[in-house]
Amino acid sequence: MKKLYEVTKRYYIMAETVFEAECINIDFEGEATASTVEATSVDSEWWDEIPFNSDDARTCGQILKGEMP
Repeated sequence: MKKLYEVTKRYYIMAETVFEAECINIDFEGEATASTVEATSVDSEWWDEIPFNSDDARTCGQILKGEMP
């Protein structure tokens, strides 16, 4: 059974502005520092979102509350 995980990646980007830095498309997986832990909470903007690689239509909030599909 899949579990919900929080994956945090850190990139260092050179840019003229914050907007420019946020708009850079990162497509090189090996160049980031990453950490992964089982999620016990989610940021509010993710509560009603379906997580990546999900097998059903449950949102992050539904998964954390233990609701079944």
